[in-house]
Amino acid sequence: PLDSVAGELPQRGGAPAEYLGAAVVAGGRMRGVLSGSEMELISFVMGKMEEIPFSIDGHYCRLRQHGKPSLHAALENGVCTLSLSASADAYPTGGQPVDAQAAQQKLAAAVRAVLAKLCALGADPVGFEGRAVRGAASLAEWNENNWEAAYRAANLEVNISVIAADAL
Repeated sequence: PLDSVAGELPQRGGAPAEYLGAAVVAGGRMRGVLSGSEMELISFVMGKMEEIPFSIDGHYCRLRQHGKPSLHAALENGVCTLSLSASADAYPTGGQPVDAQAAQQKLAAAVRAVLAKLCALGADPVGFEGRAVRGAASLAEWNENNWEAAYRAANLEVNISVIAADAL
């Protein structure tokens, strides 16, 4: 169900409203939606959730942040580069050992995909703009680089390290 958005859930409860995922709002307008798992990933990389469940080829583990994620944004000559670095410990569930390399690859790909989606929508809930503006020497330089267009076409660098850990 976490890969669904409200209105597309496979089951219906007794309540008329469904809540799963999030609306993506930018500039006072709804631009799109995130599924429950996409929202978990964004909350994880923003440091708002320290631990999330994560599936690798049908096997679940629990990912726990190891330190705070690092964000960087550079805007130069109208070209935007967004960087995210993070590390996580992967705890097994159900007795299966965790394939740390597979978890690392899948997590990095999933984070890159949700960040690309947010960029395409022109929404920045992670806060890259606040980091990019620090690199501008003046308001004129900032305006000249056209953040909104550059952000939508941003180059993404996602570096995530996952270490297999013993069960909690």
